[in-house]
Amino acid sequence: MKKKIVGITTARSEFGRLRGFYQAISNNKSYEFALFVGFGHSDEQFGDSYAEILKTNIPIGCQMPYVEGGDEKKISELIIYFSNYLDEIKADLVIIPGDRYEMLSVALVSSIKQIPILHIGGGYVTLGAIDEQIRNALTKLSAIHFVASVECGERVKNLNEDSSRIYVTGAPELDEIFSSKSISRDEFLLRYSIASPFLLATFHPETSISLEENEINSEIIEQFLDVLHYTILITAPCHDPGFEFYLNLCKRLQNKNPDKYIFVPTLGMDMYLAAMRYCEFMVGNSSSGIIESPTIGVPVVNVGDRQKFREHGMNVIHSDFNLTSLLNAVEAIKSNFPLGQSKIPVENPYGDGRFLDKACKILLELQFPISKINKY
Repeated sequence: MKKKIVGITTARSEFGRLRGFYQAISNNKSYEFALFVGFGHSDEQFGDSYAEILKTNIPIGCQMPYVEGGDEKKISELIIYFSNYLDEIKADLVIIPGDRYEMLSVALVSSIKQIPILHIGGGYVTLGAIDEQIRNALTKLSAIHFVASVECGERVKNLNEDSSRIYVTGAPELDEIFSSKSISRDEFLLRYSIASPFLLATFHPETSISLEENEINSEIIEQFLDVLHYTILITAPCHDPGFEFYLNLCKRLQNKNPDKYIFVPTLGMDMYLAAMRYCEFMVGNSSSGIIESPTIGVPVVNVGDRQKFREHGMNVIHSDFNLTSLLNAVEAIKSNFPLGQSKIPVENPYGDGRFLDKACKILLELQFPISKINKY
């Protein structure tokens, strides 16, 4: 009998990095696979990420509509939708990626219904975001763990998870670098009307500081970007508390100087990777500047504490939310790294782009039913 597996996606970021894995599962005759698509993909102010899902032809079991109101209402609706969906399909396994707060709601529903969870992305460290606590909570609710590095695996083990259930697969987003749709530099620049050279910028709120501090940080970023002599391609922040300051910043920059600032809420995985390949360097606090960037060889100015203490490649320069610190980091990038088309990949602590091979093999070898091993 086919095993019924549900993949969860609630945001553009985690879907893009796992689309290859989801496609492989859905194409395997041993499984009956479908996606549960959460409310994040129907929020148009962050771009049309639902269209990216449709392009893959991955089966969609349930799509939540857009939910009006605050995060509490969105999460409560998510719990109801997902609970009803699980009652309908009787899943054997739920795959939960990452560390977004919506995923904790999904994990709670799965745990209450005694459906085992395969968690992808445990063991990371991100000091400047509430993701830290949520990620560890997801780890404790999960039965199987796919982690990106040996160090991530040790952190999961230190949370008293059984070592036989922890698999070092590498980061799934690295596979996408090698399998993503090819697009030429000229085609990319023409598609978005970008003058070269350009920078790729993404700024998310830090959820471990106050909203007032996030507002101040967004104002510092505006001052910083304004003095740079580059075209800047900027993408929307994630839907974390305080996102409004950075989303408004994106819109304000584009309105102020549309020749310099190109705001594209979501590029999709293929175009985002192309932007990483063709930009001079990246600036912001996105996880892509830590995880994917070493394999591509793009230099990165990583700003603030959102990614603090995460393992990173030698291509990353860190900066505070301080104008002098930011400008010094840019000078360090320009002095120490080849820019433009002469990028040189560096050692990546998160693997070699073989997540798909490893993850599919492990999944095939899992013995159902899967129980949670509790250790004390």
